[in-house]
This record gives sequence, structure tokens and C-alpha cells, in this order.
Amino acid sequence: MSAMPEAGERWYVVATKPSAEDLAVRGIGRLGFAAFCPLVEREVVRRGEAYLVTRPLFPNYVFARFCFARGGWLKITETFGVSRILGEGLVSVRRGGADSRGVMRPLPLPTGFVEALQAVGPKLIGARKDEHFRQGGAVRVAVGPFADLIGKVTGLDKNGRVRVLFRLLGQSQEAVFEPDRLRIDG
Repeated sequence: MSAMPEAGERWYVVATKPSAEDLAVRGIGRLGFAAFCPLVEREVVRRGEAYLVTRPLFPNYVFARFCFARGGWLKITETFGVSRILGEGLVSVRRGGADSRGVMRPLPLPTGFVEALQAVGPKLIGARKDEHFRQGGAVRVAVGPFADLIGKVTGLDKNGRVRVLFRLLGQSQEAVFEPDRLRIDG
């Protein structure tokens, strides 16, 4: 697997079998192609306990880099964990002297898309970084019924959640949010 792209190589989307992203990435790599599965850490609650778990950003999809014109990429579809390469239209592919058969023409991703994901790092959202939420700092709610509401941080609770003071209906109201639900405003 080469670290630097060769001439004509592009990134393509590879659909995987359910929960087989890691298996697909390893198999694609063994074939000599670059493969990437962006990950995200999410907080889940089980039996009242909060845990951070790492999951694929795009479940059941990974990215593979290859040159369509050079061939050899069809082996990816035969890799354990891989379902298919996303594409459109049919192209004729000749395999080892056998008659050609029609397969979907892979659709390349926009240039720079995967590189931008890779630049963020191995995990797109890391462990909670509470130090970014300073008392008195302005925050904006990112999701949910309070989306786009701006408030002031009043502190952190013992579980690492952020307490935010809002001005609603002429009164001050305090609410508690998980850090990933807030964005620093300004």
C-alpha cells in the first residue's frame, strides 16, 4: 500500500457488509491499495453508565484509492467484508482471458475529500475537551430543540456536562448539556 498517490489514482467509496469496515480496510490494504475508514467517538449510555465508543463515521462504507484505468481494482469487490464499489453505468471488464463482463463504473470522490477527513486525524471527534468551555464563555447549542440558542457557561457538573444559562421569556434559565451538543460562539 503506497502512502503517496500514484498518477491517476482517485478515492472511491466501497460499501461493506454490516459492521465489516475494519475487515474490508485490512483486506483492501493486503491487495496493495490504500484504504481509509474515518472514525468518530460517541458517548453511549448502558445501564446508566456513560462510555466513549469508537464507530465508523459512515457505517458500512470505507474509501479505497486506485487508478480505474490501470485495472486490478476489481479484486477489491472480492475482498472479505466488501459488498461492492459504488458506481454508475456498466463498463466491460476482461479478467484473465475470460470473456468481458459488465460491472458498475466506479464513481470517484471529489479531489481532496478524503484528504480533508484524514487531516482531522484518526478520530474526527476525540474525547470530550471540557477545558474549551470556560465559565462566562458564550456557547451556541448545536442540536435539539434549543439549536442555535446562545447562552453563557456557568460551570461543569461532576459528570463533565456543561451548565449553560439562557435568557428565555424574560427570565434566566439554566440547562445542562453534553459538551458535544455545544459550540463555542464567537
